Amino acid sequence: MRSVVAARDGWLSRAVKALALGALLAITYLSLAPVQDMVPRPGYPRPAEHFAAYCVGWALVSLAFPRWRWPIVMAGALAMAGTYELLQHFSPGRTPSPYDFAGSALGALAGIAIARLCSAFVQARRLAARA
Repeated sequence: MRSVVAARDGWLSRAVKALALGALLAITYLSLAPVQDMVPRPGYPRPAEHFAAYCVGWALVSLAFPRWRWPIVMAGALAMAGTYELLQHFSPGRTPSPYDFAGSALGALAGIAIARLCSAFVQARRLAARA
């Protein structure tokens, strides 16, 4: 399936790939940085913050790389969420939580699903317009 933004690998496709990489790098830093290096939190429950970050990040990944099969993308998202939670054992002041993992995993799955559904909808509209 072609992505909404993957048309002919133009500037928009490259921009979405750059945004996806930036989002995943931000998630990596925010997941593993020691607590004393953290910016102030917005005050939402941690699982909700994880949900939002992973939803946006993995939606961008799904849009940026539409030819990747969705089970592979979902497996990567779940592996990333689990690995980062486990690695928090080694980051000063951080503690892993199954609730944070659940928020991250559900956010990633929601982002992937939303991006894939939007791409399918736009593609169906384009095909209908041609007919």
